[in-house]
Amino acid sequence: MRRTLAEPEMVSASLPARAVRRARHHVLTHLQHAFTRVNERPVIVLGNQKSGTSALVSLLAAAAGKRATNDIFTWYGDMEGELLAGRMSFPEFVERARYHFSSAFVKDPSFTFMLPAVKTRFPEARFVFVVRDPRLNIRGILNRVEVPGTLADLDAAAFAQVRAQRPGWLPVLDGRGVVTEGTHVARLAHRCRIAMEIAAAHRTQWPVVRYEDFLADKPGTIAATLEAVGEQARHDIAPLADNPFQPPSRNRSTPADFFSPTNLTLIEEICGQAMTEFGYR
Repeated sequence: MRRTLAEPEMVSASLPARAVRRARHHVLTHLQHAFTRVNERPVIVLGNQKSGTSALVSLLAAAAGKRATNDIFTWYGDMEGELLAGRMSFPEFVERARYHFSSAFVKDPSFTFMLPAVKTRFPEARFVFVVRDPRLNIRGILNRVEVPGTLADLDAAAFAQVRAQRPGWLPVLDGRGVVTEGTHVARLAHRCRIAMEIAAAHRTQWPVVRYEDFLADKPGTIAATLEAVGEQARHDIAPLADNPFQPPSRNRSTPADFFSPTNLTLIEEICGQAMTEFGYR
């Protein structure tokens, strides 16, 4: 029997609202991927998680009047794990996520630690790096996963809680693909150090933005960064400048109050040279 156009709506009406939304999102995403092309010359914003990349990419795109894609991996389950395990190549991931790579501005902090593969796939891309004081950067990460800064290490129960509530943060906490040894604070410190070293190695080629400088002068930083990557500022970002582009940290205490003395010393020892490089000492 021939199906009428009304029948899908009748079927949908019998499903739970969440299932209907998921089905519609799946269809829409499929259509978007089918009819969009990858932007081969995007501006890719790099930097560690919770270093200010979301705010920067959002305001860069708003000022330029173009579209931004924020945190691509959040749309694709554990595809980051598939990449890190070598079960998928970066070009294959780009093809799977074609719509999200069609934006003029693209950002996912994990790309920082896949930079050789990203540069190979996007040889014409323009890059922007964001760095932040590692002590505040790590405080932000631990706040996001609701882990206090005084813990000596994460036990199995703590990892289980993160896995249940914030599964996308597991690769950050366990150091997968970056540094897997040491306590969780040591792994996070090495992650910060490596991100800052990557930024320092490329600072003569691409703009590097200190998050603290961005906070002090958002319009000036956005205009200068757009000019550095060959884009033009067309819109005033003032109405958006103070938007919270990520959930704000609940605990804004100083690093000395947030971390145990042992953890704070560990961060400063691991990141010391990079901190000096960017004026955090």
